[in-house]
Amino acid sequence: MILVAVAIGAAFTLHRDNNPFEGKTNKYSKGDPDAQTKIGSTGNLGGPGGYAAEQLGALAYPSNSIPASLLKNERDYYHGKIKGRSKVSKHGWQLAGPSTATQPAVLNFFDFQASDFQVSGRVTALAVDSKCGATSCRMWAAAAGGGIWATDNALASNPRWTFVSAGFATNAIGALTYDSKTGTLYAGTGEPNASGDSESGVGIYASTDGGKKWTFLQGSASTMNARSISSIVVDPTNPKTLYVGTARGVRGVSAVTGGSVSLAPDAAPWGLYKTTDGGGTFTEVWDGHGSARGVNHVEMDSHGTIYAAAFQQGIWRSADGGATWEQVFATQDPANNSARTEFALNTTSDGHTRIYVGDGGEETDTAFPPHSNSGVYRADAIDTKTSAELTDGVTNPAYVALTNPAEGRAAPTYDYCEGQCWYDN
Repeated sequence: MILVAVAIGAAFTLHRDNNPFEGKTNKYSKGDPDAQTKIGSTGNLGGPGGYAAEQLGALAYPSNSIPASLLKNERDYYHGKIKGRSKVSKHGWQLAGPSTATQPAVLNFFDFQASDFQVSGRVTALAVDSKCGATSCRMWAAAAGGGIWATDNALASNPRWTFVSAGFATNAIGALTYDSKTGTLYAGTGEPNASGDSESGVGIYASTDGGKKWTFLQGSASTMNARSISSIVVDPTNPKTLYVGTARGVRGVSAVTGGSVSLAPDAAPWGLYKTTDGGGTFTEVWDGHGSARGVNHVEMDSHGTIYAAAFQQGIWRSADGGATWEQVFATQDPANNSARTEFALNTTSDGHTRIYVGDGGEETDTAFPPHSNSGVYRADAIDTKTSAELTDGVTNPAYVALTNPAEGRAAPTYDYCEGQCWYDN
């Protein structure tokens, strides 16, 4: 018997009764530290070395990880036999609720009165129609495990939301991009946030009617299946040219988020992919400078230069469509393979490119006075500066630090993501 629990904004969990592998042992159940702390050949992300991890290891046997092909077989069976989520009501499924997520007071870290509070699941992406006004404003919200939701009145006091991704092969969404020139909404599947329950995806879907009907971009099937999509950038000069950042995603999450694996041996490498035919074919144009976790953010400035950030590798740019790359910002936590650098580009009134950067990893706060590696930075007119002027690979001389460590906790940007910039950033 298989019981499935599905939660909006959360990854699903499978519980299996009468496990045929019960009682058998493998390296996970023997407390092997390598299985807990190293990526290695197993792809283990650090779950407990107990029964749940043993189950997963047994189910994956004889492989050391879960291949993407097995994931595809499972999804094909689901859609072929169960006929998709849009018809689950015909198969005995009903909403059990609640429709409002109320957290008990004991879990409230933000209220000294310790009162109950309401919270959504993880929202991984938002897209807003450029024709947004007081009476009509289309917006789409994506959840880590709850699919895509749309509203036509985002600025109303109580917007009405509709679930629009019922036909997707996964509910894990990582990126949303709306191209106002063509009226096309792109949805990248898989959560790219490096957590133990950041589920992988299957590729990219596109819609020209706001999410009522979707088309799967076939080129993404071979390059992005079993990976997670962090960004989708449309070239404003050619809507058929897209740049897509991909990262590691996990397959197989136990009841305690243990035993998850992400290194599918038959999946395409993570990195930055480019298509010039609207998604028919994709080619990798950057490998994230060897990042162990992938590309976490991509943008294009007004001059057509692509900027991309990869875990542990800071920010890089390409002025020739991805043919060559140079570093423009070095992370300040280089020893951490999950150090995350996020950024935003802005065109100033003089036509130049300004960049804002948030950078950090697994922060420590043991020094006195307190110290944190995380920080916020800004650099102006970076389109006029060479790579060497912006960074030497260790320091970033052209950037103004908007976080002053000397101010300690008095600074609002000090240690702003605490111990897990790798995720919260």
